[in-house]
Amino acid sequence: MRTLTCILCGIICSGYTLFAQSSPIQPEQEPQRHYLGMILGLGQNIQLGDAYVDCPSAIFTGGTKFGYSLGLLYEYTLSGIFTVGVSATYSSHGINATFTETEPCSIDYTVNGVPQTTVANISFKNDLAVDLGNIAIAPYIKWNPWKFMFLRVGVAVGTNVSTSLIHTKTVAQRTVRLPNGEIWTVKVDGEPTLQDSEVLEAVSPQIYIQPALGFNIPFSEKLIFSPIFEYGIPLANVSDWGDNFKVSTWRINFELRLQIAKKNY
Repeated sequence: MRTLTCILCGIICSGYTLFAQSSPIQPEQEPQRHYLGMILGLGQNIQLGDAYVDCPSAIFTGGTKFGYSLGLLYEYTLSGIFTVGVSATYSSHGINATFTETEPCSIDYTVNGVPQTTVANISFKNDLAVDLGNIAIAPYIKWNPWKFMFLRVGVAVGTNVSTSLIHTKTVAQRTVRLPNGEIWTVKVDGEPTLQDSEVLEAVSPQIYIQPALGFNIPFSEKLIFSPIFEYGIPLANVSDWGDNFKVSTWRINFELRLQIAKKNY
């Protein structure tokens, strides 16, 4: 009986050992980290399509302007290589555009005290300054294939909170040759500002797809600095008073993120 008992105990212990050894070992999960951060972006705004003004003959294309962005962000890690977040930013999306046109103009002058009138072609410079201030919320996802580099894509949805427009027209040439061979200085009566108003038929909301490439530079265990190149692809017109008038952007963003929480699961 004692021998049988020992045999049974050996079988039970062996079975327990086999069962324990067959249990899978759970992989150690990366802790979930939460961050708050600040954004400073510097770059350029680029006009797409044609912008119209009150003057029917003035059509502006190819405008550009220095642009900047300021904002805050919150993000947390989903796993070792994926991070999700959301940013809230104010951005300048304005553009400056110009073109030169030649118009026939009536010129009054005198010869030996006798008033004369002639028509001459005069070049004029048209300038457009559009000031667009945009506030947007942008959820995004980051892929971190390496600790030092990441790819990011987001969708920014916002509205233009300032939409001022100024159209000016000035003489592009200072002199003109008259039929008698004399060269006269050109002076135009009237104010150079033809329009100072809000952008007509402004579109809201403004939607941008924002792909980006960035790098992680740790300042400490909890503080990370990231230089990022980001491009803004517009999906909505700035204004319907134009032909497909949009503004694309590129920015060199400087982000500073502080870890505020770390949770293990």
